[in-house]
Amino acid sequence: MLGACETHTRKRSGKSVTYIHYNCSTFRVSGCSICSWHTVYEISLKKIVLEHIRQMAAEIALDEGAMLERLRDKLIGGRTASKAEASKERRELRQRLHHLEVLTAKLYEDRVTGTLSEDSFSAMAQDIEAERLDKENRLTLLEQSEQEAAAKLSDIQSWIRLIKEKSSFEDVDRDMLESLIEKIEIGERVIENGKTFGFITSLSVWCKYFP
Repeated sequence: MLGACETHTRKRSGKSVTYIHYNCSTFRVSGCSICSWHTVYEISLKKIVLEHIRQMAAEIALDEGAMLERLRDKLIGGRTASKAEASKERRELRQRLHHLEVLTAKLYEDRVTGTLSEDSFSAMAQDIEAERLDKENRLTLLEQSEQEAAAKLSDIQSWIRLIKEKSSFEDVDRDMLESLIEKIEIGERVIENGKTFGFITSLSVWCKYFP
């Protein structure tokens, strides 16, 4: 986890300048036995995040349809691999449930008229009820899956719109981070032969939904 810190310097002109940087709060609290010291200046972090968003916006501009399909396949996966098959199964389940209702009504009618014995009625009614519950549970599962897929597809479309909109921004704000970025990982600095090669060795940005 990174914590924000401020560094104050004064230029030759006498103007005071404040730099914000983020370093490892785990290291500050627990020391090198738990984590290592690594940091990144906010100005560098913002630049990298903006470049990442612009890169994705360029890919979307190149082929938005292909990008939408990639994200849809990644996020929704095989559950909706065959939308036609799922739709067909839901239709068949509803038809079977209606048929079971008709059978149940006929069953009660036969018991009242004496056509069906009480023992036979109980056995058949239990079988119908067991099948009805099984079919209803399966239908509910399919409908929930379809609703979740629709919601995620809507999220993806909103995300693509945001990427295109915010790719022209010159600064990173909290709204941009919360709406587009899933996580950012900062790697530690490298020291070889007593020399430090940069404050960070890696900075990875994961945008929501992006493959």
